[in-house]
Amino acid sequence: MSLIKIASKVLANRMKIILPSLISPSQSAFVSGRLISDNSILAAEIIHCLRSRRRGKKGFLALKLDMSKAYDRIEWPFLEEMMKKLGFAEQWVRLIMTCVTTVTYSFLVHGSPCGYLTPSRGLRQGDPLSPYLFILCAQGFSSFLTHAERDGRLKGVSICRGAPSINHLLFADDCYLFARANVGDCGTIKEALSWYEWVSGQQVNLQKSAICFSKNVQHHDQLVLAASLGVSCVEHYDKYLGLPMVVGRNKDFWWNGNNGDRKIHWLAWDKLCQPKDLGGLGFRDLYAFNLAMLAKQGWRLIQYPDSLIARVLRAKYFPDKSFLDVPVSDNSSYVWKSICAARKILLQGSRWQVGSGAEIDIWKDPWLPRPSTFRVISPKPTGCAVTKVTELILDHPRRWNISLLSNLLYPPDVDVIRTLPLSFHHRVDALIWHFDTKGHFTVKSAYKVARTVLDPKPVASSSTGNGFSNGWTALWKAKIPSKIKLFWWRACTGILPTKDNLWKRKIHLDTCCVLCGAEMESTLHVLWHCPFARGVWACASIGSGGISQQYHHVHDWVLSRIDHLSYADLDLFFVTGWAIWEARNGKLWNNQTPKPEFTSSSAAVRLLDFVRARPQGAALGRGCSAPQPWTKPCAGSLKINVDGSWTAGNTYGGVGIVVRDSNGKFVAGRALHVDNVFSALQVEAMAAREGAILAVEGDFNNVIFESDSLQIVSAIRSSSVDRSHVGPVVEDTKAMLTQITGDGFTHIRRVANGAAHRLARYASHIGTMTTWFEEPPDLLVDILYEECNL
Repeated sequence: MSLIKIASKVLANRMKIILPSLISPSQSAFVSGRLISDNSILAAEIIHCLRSRRRGKKGFLALKLDMSKAYDRIEWPFLEEMMKKLGFAEQWVRLIMTCVTTVTYSFLVHGSPCGYLTPSRGLRQGDPLSPYLFILCAQGFSSFLTHAERDGRLKGVSICRGAPSINHLLFADDCYLFARANVGDCGTIKEALSWYEWVSGQQVNLQKSAICFSKNVQHHDQLVLAASLGVSCVEHYDKYLGLPMVVGRNKDFWWNGNNGDRKIHWLAWDKLCQPKDLGGLGFRDLYAFNLAMLAKQGWRLIQYPDSLIARVLRAKYFPDKSFLDVPVSDNSSYVWKSICAARKILLQGSRWQVGSGAEIDIWKDPWLPRPSTFRVISPKPTGCAVTKVTELILDHPRRWNISLLSNLLYPPDVDVIRTLPLSFHHRVDALIWHFDTKGHFTVKSAYKVARTVLDPKPVASSSTGNGFSNGWTALWKAKIPSKIKLFWWRACTGILPTKDNLWKRKIHLDTCCVLCGAEMESTLHVLWHCPFARGVWACASIGSGGISQQYHHVHDWVLSRIDHLSYADLDLFFVTGWAIWEARNGKLWNNQTPKPEFTSSSAAVRLLDFVRARPQGAALGRGCSAPQPWTKPCAGSLKINVDGSWTAGNTYGGVGIVVRDSNGKFVAGRALHVDNVFSALQVEAMAAREGAILAVEGDFNNVIFESDSLQIVSAIRSSSVDRSHVGPVVEDTKAMLTQITGDGFTHIRRVANGAAHRLARYASHIGTMTTWFEEPPDLLVDILYEECNL
């Protein structure tokens, strides 16, 4: 069984790579680059179109199908034939069918497995292959419907002129069918369903399926067509894939108490949504999070313009304009209005990455890595004819025209532009997400942007803001129970239910301290000034330092303890404070008279029990293997080591490249001084690119590249386009690797990259020249001997 699981996982990983080229765009499940929300939005747009169609002779229908036990009913011969029809090799098909057909089941009887059952059909739930195999089978149904429309026997819904016709949407076994509201199309649908049930083993659950029609279809005709398909007729669908299909006027939810009870609201919701280091609890602002999710959908319209959803929405809403610029009309669907509402998030977080620079306007477009406008601050000089970024770049090799930049722009703009690496090739300019190191949109970073857009005011420096940031950090990192952290958070934000806080919230009661009865019970009094609290602190093993000190605010007291206590004593401080509050509650509710000695000792015991119950770091740590030294490549291969050198504060660096053969013999080397570098990552990327250039120029084959920059190696090995700050350099390297045979780039530790490292450090000090070595230079002799044992 373990071998089958491993084989299934390996085959699934191979199969998912090619699925986008095999599966219809109407299927949005388990296919890379497609989302469940795509089909939800498309379905909502089509339903909006049907509800808006009140006139005309041509009516349309939407049929929602429910498949009964879809995975369990797949016939194995059908699965095998589908894979063959889709072009899979015979050997591959045999491997897949072996994984599918060798399954046996046993049953637990009184906790013990009993008997075996060998199935003859169905896909195993939980198997990594099963979702992919299921959508391959569903592709047969999709193909039938596509051919039926091509032959004129079926007509899908086109929401506007120029939009693609859609006759079905699939998400695994969830299915929507769209067609003309006539007998002919309904007959074709029945034929498709009958064929699919016969060949695949699937069965439509007619009781759970339903049909709805556009407004221009007569009620009598609706009933006749619904009866012909054997399904019930509804006015509209409530939900599809968990989302409402129709949104009315009532779009917001409000919270209130039950049974008319009035409850105390201790802190405003927007303050609770602040990050923990700013005094909040990090709760999600639902509106901001919703905007971030909608912004993700808008980002996909920009990044995947050929996707089905982009083609449909573009045809209806922005056929001749940019998605970011098109106005929103009153008759747009609620879904589209919602997506457009999130454009302010995209405008605040996206900018252009310079490829060729031909599409980027210097003066109008956002292209500088400088929030929040991403635009140049320099005004366009009067009579200036330079408008595109490409005009600021010199060729052979491609580099910034510093003299022209200095004549046109202010120095701050020039300084930022110089930090932008350029590709050696005229690549396409791309819109990237600035707030992600890889340049890709993430909901997490978009949520932060949304919070900034919705509340642009800076957080005031206060007890719940930056002034107490050290206190929040120490509290949330303390190794104490979470309930104690929450207790101290309430104490420091002034919302602990002490008597004075209750009085401020119109709860009329005796305000004297429960423990001493002498003063008003405030947070600082009950935890510090009260004689009982002083007695507890005097008994505590953290000492009585500062016990006579008087404080005016809780956060001043906590900051004082953070500055003077060790981590262990600070943990005990927090637990002891909570124990004092617990003793106060015991006196208030149970009339239990606490003793300072017992309260102090119980706090120490509870902390000790908590520490003992926590997993120890040593037990969780992984063993560290000794760093591996440089190793010789296999016979007939070359190894090229690359490294970059840069010192913080400099604008220059060095690149070192060392080439050795399978005997460890020095073949070639290069030391390159580079200017306009502003980070270690940038110079490491340039080192990788120069290594690839050297291999192409030297016509080297069977090459293994090694670099000690894991981030650069991972970027080069990634199949996705790199949109990070050094993306243009990384993409150059990828392009050149296609001309070189070998294993590409691998990551090594610094100890195995000593020769290239030393050459890079030398290169950073040799001025503006490149040094080529055909024999090992003196500075490398000792380290080459050490690494290669020559």
